[in-house]
Amino acid sequence: NSAAVRIDASGNVGIGTATPNAPLTVQVGVLSLGETTTPTATTNYGKVYTKTDNKLYFQDGAGSEHELAFA
Repeated sequence: NSAAVRIDASGNVGIGTATPNAPLTVQVGVLSLGETTTPTATTNYGKVYTKTDNKLYFQDGAGSEHELAFA
């Protein structure tokens, strides 16, 4: 048997893997992000998202939005 989601004894969560090695381990071929507007900031948490301009963004815990670009 294989599970789609596993939570091990230490609290690590695995999606697509039975052996998570971090608080969240995702082993998939593609990660899909639905388009959204700029989210409300959450102190001490970063957020990654995409908007309708087809760009990828990172928002820091203070609410500053940074466009992610790849060379």
